[in-house]
Amino acid sequence: MIENNTDKINWSHLLDQLPDPVWRSRWDTLAEKYGLPFKRSYMQNLDSEGRGPEKKYMKERVAYPRAELVKWLNSL
Repeated sequence: MIENNTDKINWSHLLDQLPDPVWRSRWDTLAEKYGLPFKRSYMQNLDSEGRGPEKKYMKERVAYPRAELVKWLNSL
């Protein structure tokens, strides 16, 4: 089956808008503001399964480097 790639969203415009890093703890707020998909709890699940974007631990919290997050979003 061939996927219809015309429905893909290009998230690259967020490179100029999102903070760097993107704190997972602020995900729901940022999702509402910028239209990011998913909820923070789902991102936590993806991270625990190793299927989420590249993450770093900073101050004992999860943060996503902005460029890696946008790259991951574009791969969906």
